[in-house]
Amino acid sequence: SPGKTPKKLPKKSETEIDVASNVFYPPGISLQPGQFIVRIYSGEDIPQMDSAALANIKNFFSSGEKPTDLVDPYASFEFAGSTIDSATRYGTFDPVWEQKLVIHGEFPSMAENVVIRVKDK
Repeated sequence: SPGKTPKKLPKKSETEIDVASNVFYPPGISLQPGQFIVRIYSGEDIPQMDSAALANIKNFFSSGEKPTDLVDPYASFEFAGSTIDSATRYGTFDPVWEQKLVIHGEFPSMAENVVIRVKDK
């Protein structure tokens, strides 16, 4: 209404704004609570992401173990402003997660994208 100050957009971090929570929906649209369920099974041939300097430091402190133990993959899923991470599988190029990850939200969502990233801890 006129004269009211609009609410500020909540920030996820200093550089990100949570746009999904500030979307105007057409009249008659009611949001229903729901779940987005993602099942993650396994990965193959995950590349080593540690830099050479960091690899040497980790190798020094790991009592001479081979540097192949440096890949610690986990998966990150983003949908409609929510993010959830899988468990980290330490020291493997071929992780097996066998996990079900649940993102709670309201539907229908105005989000069009699901972002899936595999990262190295």
